[in-house]
Amino acid sequence: GSVAKQIANVFNVAKRFHFERDFYALQAQRNRIELVAQLSVGIDHEIKNPLNQILPRLQLVLNYYERNNIQPNYNKLLEFVKECIRNVDRIVSIMTRLRKFAQPIEAKDLKVHPVPVRSHIEEAIGLISEKRLEIDNIRIKNLVSADTYVFAEATSIVQVFHNLVSNAYHAIDRNGEIMIFEKENIQDGRVVIGVKDTGSGVDPEIIDKIFDPFFTTKPTNPLPDSKGARFKGTGLGLSFVKKYMEDLGGSVSVTSELGKGSTFFLKFLKADRPQ
Repeated sequence: GSVAKQIANVFNVAKRFHFERDFYALQAQRNRIELVAQLSVGIDHEIKNPLNQILPRLQLVLNYYERNNIQPNYNKLLEFVKECIRNVDRIVSIMTRLRKFAQPIEAKDLKVHPVPVRSHIEEAIGLISEKRLEIDNIRIKNLVSADTYVFAEATSIVQVFHNLVSNAYHAIDRNGEIMIFEKENIQDGRVVIGVKDTGSGVDPEIIDKIFDPFFTTKPTNPLPDSKGARFKGTGLGLSFVKKYMEDLGGSVSVTSELGKGSTFFLKFLKADRPQ
């Protein structure tokens, strides 16, 4: 009896340790997100304002040379100007996404209503170049039923699926398949949508970090001739997905195996088809 009690005590200590570890890990992640939110307010103002002054002036230079068909002495000048414009646009886009990520959303501000998941997934897939998918030999299968409805916002749900499908595409790089499927949990009235890829998978050592703001496995500024030059990462896509799903009262999770691929699971509240 005493041996059994000692074993039980060991198990209780182990369970308490894991609970406390998970609690503090979750709290640390929330603290990081709150810090990013606070910093983004000042960064958005201090960075976007100067960029909004730079961008139109660069555009004026480009328009002037193109309109007057002027050949600059340095033949790469226009390409440099165009590259500057692209990069400024990218920074402004990142700052806009960061500001949206940082803004707290009140439940009353969420324009949630029943939306047909399949059609919004198709819209998200449509944002990826068909030609690019054909060249890279990547097939996308949308197996979600047209009769499946969930509570969400139409615009944001498209962005959520676009982020996940784009990530899957980048993980595969070339020659593979992305499958989007559904599972219904009748007990709790939820619908789980899975986005599965046959890509490179995620290292178990970093899988807990992939939803952190600014964490990315893609190059942030790859060299033109580098292997990952086709894909750039900001580390905000999955953070947006996680925050949006939590704002909806849902969740996102991931399973992955190196060399075999990953599956992201989105849990939504099931909705009835509108009459």
